Amino acid sequence: ADILYNMGRLKQELRQDVDGALETYTTALEYDPRHVAALNSKGLLLNFKGKDDEAEACLQSAVRLAPEHAGVLCNYAGFLHTTRADMDGAQRLYKQALAIKPDHVQTLSCFGSFKMRVTEEFEEAREMLM
Repeated sequence: ADILYNMGRLKQELRQDVDGALETYTTALEYDPRHVAALNSKGLLLNFKGKDDEAEACLQSAVRLAPEHAGVLCNYAGFLHTTRADMDGAQRLYKQALAIKPDHVQTLSCFGSFKMRVTEEFEEAREMLM
């Protein structure tokens, strides 16, 4: 499953082949349905393609399997914010991610932007983004 996941990343990153990457992540998950990185990446790509219910199922599974993974929490928070307009859920997950890893750059950036645009907590946002 790891090799297939890595192949999916190459298709996604180097070739910009979203459909090929999705297919490869799906195959990786057939070998290991608990492969957190494949679930997370598949969820993000499904969201990109507008398949939001399928995307959410993948992201929720990734969070269930890796509740201490700041990146997974951050990605699901971003989905809740931008796709579901669930600001409370997004904020809860961003906080959870930072409680686990206070220096997680992706979460600091995303939550800082969230605080600036959504909650208008400008000083806190500035601190996160600096």
